[in-house]
Amino acid sequence: DHNCGKCNKCMLTLAAFRIVGVEPACFDRPVTDEELLRWSRTLPSARYYVQEGSYLLQGAADRGLAEPWVKALARRIRTVQVKDAVRAAWPGLAKGVAGLHRRAVKVLPTRG
Repeated sequence: DHNCGKCNKCMLTLAAFRIVGVEPACFDRPVTDEELLRWSRTLPSARYYVQEGSYLLQGAADRGLAEPWVKALARRIRTVQVKDAVRAAWPGLAKGVAGLHRRAVKVLPTRG
């Protein structure tokens, strides 16, 4: 019967509210910039979260937001996408290339 303001579902919702500039009354307290940044860096790699995170990035880009948490979210999503691409291309090799995705993300062009 209440929103925790800490789980991934709540953080997705809070980030969406932040993007549109609304302070929601359905949470006990406002989310801090540091909480959004921490969450952005640890977004789960499940397809649902990457997809929803991508929608958030598009909304942020549409509104010209370039806050640190938005940049961290973009980096996290690129990292997950590169890892997934490596796993798909080389299923047996993916476990043996620890760190490859991190290096690849650094050289990938950023959108927007």
